[in-house]
Amino acid sequence: MYRLEYLANFARNKEACAIITNQEFGITNPFSLEDSRHTKTLQKRIGEIFGREYVQFFGCTKEDFIALFLKLGATKSALSVGFSQAAYQSFNFFENLQKLIMPTPQSLCTHNAQYYFIPYIDEDILRINPILEYAKALDSMGREYVLFVEISALLQVGAWESITSLSHPNIAFVVNAERIGLMPRSGCIIHSIPHLTQHIDSLLPNGFLESLLYVCKQLQNDTHLWQYCTQNYNALLLENLQNLLGDRIGVFTPLQECFGNCLALRISGIKARVLAQSLLLEDIAIINGMDCLLGNFKPSFVLRELGYEDAHCRELISISFMNLSPSDLTLIAQKIAKICEITQALEI
Repeated sequence: MYRLEYLANFARNKEACAIITNQEFGITNPFSLEDSRHTKTLQKRIGEIFGREYVQFFGCTKEDFIALFLKLGATKSALSVGFSQAAYQSFNFFENLQKLIMPTPQSLCTHNAQYYFIPYIDEDILRINPILEYAKALDSMGREYVLFVEISALLQVGAWESITSLSHPNIAFVVNAERIGLMPRSGCIIHSIPHLTQHIDSLLPNGFLESLLYVCKQLQNDTHLWQYCTQNYNALLLENLQNLLGDRIGVFTPLQECFGNCLALRISGIKARVLAQSLLLEDIAIINGMDCLLGNFKPSFVLRELGYEDAHCRELISISFMNLSPSDLTLIAQKIAKICEITQALEI
């Protein structure tokens, strides 16, 4: 199977998950001095990897984000629509939660917020956000703020230099642990902001920190991940598709704003769901976006927020991949083109 949803559907790390499932009890005993010392040791080791002081469990579910916005204050919070599918659902709960659509350093300063939630890479459209430029713009306003940055994708591609570069003290990292191979409904917020600790108080599942440390070390040692991303194979795939399908092929996000293994592909006149179903017969897995992956059968919520009509939203193929060779990508382009021609001829 050729998988083109690497970032959205990351492979489960069975060894790391076993660390959690093999625990005798579900929750660490808060009254045990031995458990407390062990937890602090693990938090310190994980914090050192990210250059931060605090590591706090956060489930990254819709319910977790709603609870966090309640504690921080929705009126004081601004959420980028591309942060995550789970976080995006908070807009259905809070009328006064500020919405960020394709933020720029200048537009951030127009929001009277204290807490900003922006992903390093936007969901679905796979656009890299200039986080340090955002922080610089907010610094220039001279007010207190916290910039929550979703960095799961950075871990998935081994972009550790990018993580290290985000050393600004007002930046807090959000990691969805499921996106790096751990169990669903698990994750953490990693930061060095003392007052945040009182707002993030989820129970710590036994074995979570051990499994997180295991995965982080594994990803940190896999230098091949980032080396692969620097090859810009997304340009090769796009070129092959353009040669086969001509001006029907476009992108929602310019290649220079994506990692080299990502492509927000647009195929004019094609319904992504029909294409996805057909390509499964060719051993190719694709998605229209996170709603598509989760079986909601809705076009990309990110593109809808950007103002695209539903018909155009359905033309998105949110592509990310790892360890596919140039010959693999050439074959994939041929198969995609074949299915596109068939569906167009049949007017599906």
